[in-house]
Amino acid sequence: MSIYGIYKLRVLSPLGWSTDVLTIKQSGNSISGSYYSPPIGTLPLSEVKVNGEEIQFQLLLKGPTGQMKVPFLVNIEGDKITGKMPMEGNTPYEITGERISLNQEELLEKLVQMQSQMDNIEKRLRINEDIEEIKVLQSQYINDCQLGKFDSIENYFAEDANYEDGPPAKGKEAIGKLLREGNTHMFQGIQGHLLAQPVIKIDGDKATGSWLYFRMHSHPKTFQMMFWMNGYFDMEYIRDKGRWKILHLRYKHHLMPPGLPPNEKYLLSFLPNAYKAMQDVDLK
Repeated sequence: MSIYGIYKLRVLSPLGWSTDVLTIKQSGNSISGSYYSPPIGTLPLSEVKVNGEEIQFQLLLKGPTGQMKVPFLVNIEGDKITGKMPMEGNTPYEITGERISLNQEELLEKLVQMQSQMDNIEKRLRINEDIEEIKVLQSQYINDCQLGKFDSIENYFAEDANYEDGPPAKGKEAIGKLLREGNTHMFQGIQGHLLAQPVIKIDGDKATGSWLYFRMHSHPKTFQMMFWMNGYFDMEYIRDKGRWKILHLRYKHHLMPPGLPPNEKYLLSFLPNAYKAMQDVDLK
């Protein structure tokens, strides 16, 4: 960081503290500046010499016998400034302060850094918003399946989506038809569905997601819990016209009762006494 800029100074004299302002400028190879103090106003710097972070300059003050030179010696480290104002026959005035404004080059550099930081914050915010939107999408899909709301279930899917949860289907319309006509008996509102532990990764307008999925099977009349199953949804998503849609749905069983996936015949054989009441229940 250069030494150029505007500094707010606190000057300790025998009369107490005063607040002054030092401005240091560079134009080509020449260095200039000004010094403001309430008792004397604004004066230009003269005989400015810079040695690294050390600056020497003088102020020309009007005295009773003409102009007098008041020397300054200050040292700048980062944004901090310290120094002395030697006074003939008196204790030197102590100077402390800090930079309150940057020169044009440093200001431009700061603006570039701030823009980069803002871009990074905006990117992270967009990713978090995308993740939340995908969570809502997946949850709404499962909720509609749970409640048997299949009238517009295909709207959760992209036009060329793939579906792999039992019988496969390709395309938005085919998936909607499958869920309405083929899998409805699996989602009659009498099972509990629970999504957990989502891991979602955003890559521009595409995303992947992994969800742990639990499903509780209940007695259709008493709603008594029969058993639990669990597995994983392995998902792909795509941003379509500004909204996230399901591009590929894969479900993989992990834990379930031995044998075939649950259906009326299977449940009657697996739990014949507890599930006997299902014989007169229409599951279609």
